[in-house]
Amino acid sequence: MSDFKVIIQGVYFRGNKKVQRTFPDWNDFIKECRIPNRGAAISNSTKKKYQKICADFIWDQLGSTKIEGPVLIQYDCYEVDNGRDIGNIGFVDKIFCDALCHDVRTMADDNPNNIKGFAVIHHVDAENPRIEVTIRQMKGTG
Repeated sequence: MSDFKVIIQGVYFRGNKKVQRTFPDWNDFIKECRIPNRGAAISNSTKKKYQKICADFIWDQLGSTKIEGPVLIQYDCYEVDNGRDIGNIGFVDKIFCDALCHDVRTMADDNPNNIKGFAVIHHVDAENPRIEVTIRQMKGTG
């Protein structure tokens, strides 16, 4: 049983109150989807933009490592404040798993046979916003 860690460092999104965030949340993404005549295209490009950021961090930190499931994934989200709901911050899971499996191909697939669950833990660090991702292989693997 092994743990793998990826740290997504930095600020890539400016929220609705000009608060800097590491990534958008579900509400930010839904808001972009509602833009008349352009919502679908914008939401797809937004997802791909953040997926690429994840892929770059995964590749830089894990390289060509292959991880076999089943795994549990924990996201320690260090936000600048307590301004966002934990469920909305969980949007990072969709972006990260797609990058992990489809872009970098660290895992074969992000279906329930490989990824059994995830947890999002909220922390505050106004000086160093980031997302620390721990991929934990479950017993009987690795």
